Amino acid sequence: MNNIPEHLMAQAEDRVIQRRPRQVIPVIKMTVKEVMAMFDCPRETARDSVKRGYYIINYTKRTLIPGQLDPAEAYRMAWGCYHKLFRGHVPWWIEADDLVQEGVERLLQQAGHPRMNENTFVFRAAKYAMCEYLRKNRKHDNEDGSWIDFTADEERQHCAPSPDTWGAAHRATETMCRAIEAKGITPMEQAA
Repeated sequence: MNNIPEHLMAQAEDRVIQRRPRQVIPVIKMTVKEVMAMFDCPRETARDSVKRGYYIINYTKRTLIPGQLDPAEAYRMAWGCYHKLFRGHVPWWIEADDLVQEGVERLLQQAGHPRMNENTFVFRAAKYAMCEYLRKNRKHDNEDGSWIDFTADEERQHCAPSPDTWGAAHRATETMCRAIEAKGITPMEQAA
């Protein structure tokens, strides 16, 4: 993705979009299919580009703002975020160290941001990085196949008992038939 030919890169303009410097290529009077073919992008991206009139190069690339970062303070904030929001709520396959490291990595990427001296900004940056890490790694649930190794007895202990739906329906049918017969009409006569 974003393997843009040189003749299109020559048309690129520098703009500030939502306080972020971005390179854009105008796509005025183009259709969604043309934008998809030209930039090799998904339909939603092409549709949004046609709607706003320009295609943003490397839109999903994270913004890096270099600057000084105190590692001890970054780890303290990331571990505090983990203990406040995630401890006891993460899946079994997620290691706490990996989650915290993801938060610290994001703080390192944002080290030069003007709001890095605000604790709420730092906390939220770590929190959103951890949430993104959890979302990306959600697919790894039961990937190792450990759930297959249960014996029948162990599986019964882990599963809730299944409801007896057939038996309940059968008993309800018998109750209805008895009520109809008590009134003097057999069910077969009523069906005919």
